[in-house]
Amino acid sequence: MERNYNIEYGFNLDYAVKYGVDESIMIKNFQFWIMKNKANEKNFHDGRTWTFNSKKAFVEIFPFWTEKQIRRILDSLIQKNILITGNYNKMSYDRTLWYAFKDNTICPNSLIEQTEQSDQIDQTVAPIPDNKPDNKPDNKPDNKPDKIKPEILQNYLSIAKSFYRIICDKASINNVLPKKPNFENWSNDIRKMIEIDKRNETIIKEIMSWIVNDDFEKTVVRCPSKLRERFDVLCLKMEKDREKKNKINDNVFI
Repeated sequence: MERNYNIEYGFNLDYAVKYGVDESIMIKNFQFWIMKNKANEKNFHDGRTWTFNSKKAFVEIFPFWTEKQIRRILDSLIQKNILITGNYNKMSYDRTLWYAFKDNTICPNSLIEQTEQSDQIDQTVAPIPDNKPDNKPDNKPDNKPDKIKPEILQNYLSIAKSFYRIICDKASINNVLPKKPNFENWSNDIRKMIEIDKRNETIIKEIMSWIVNDDFEKTVVRCPSKLRERFDVLCLKMEKDREKKNKINDNVFI
């Protein structure tokens, strides 16, 4: 199936001339996430604000690049002293790289206002280790906890059922209702997003409502596990869609 992201990508001309167009596009991405984390007072270590992502996730965000091309771009920015890397992962087996700007002035102050006005989207990604963790049960982050308060479980179930109703309401227009899911599995996937990935519950619900109106994502994200897998891409697309609609509304009232 052909992907239809409908996302506009931009870059700074001065950076493009100095470092290359690909590098400039990637710099803009890091500017956004690092300043968002700074505005939300997140991922601050050793005097810098950091962001992190896996190569696989970068491919989802930039579908026009291969993983090999992304690795080359990141290496180029590191070699040119634009980015530095670190490792602040909680799990010892996790090799996900963290990134920060070597020169903090590369993030202009104007970006702070943009990140503060965004909807407090959490920029966290499920860790992608480069080797398998120990096979001990307590080392597996996706294990169900021994005890969860009944009211919390009920909340996860409520979110799962709400997502199913949203999908059904949209599908009923075409008289094609989805198969009833295993709500226990759906609830557990929602628990993972909130408890393990530290996703914002309000943002999860907003994405669920937005997905069914996107021609591509409504055919791909049909369950919470898929939403969890594509969370960062969905956040970016939803933000871009909102920006586009806001511009249209602004033009109407000019």
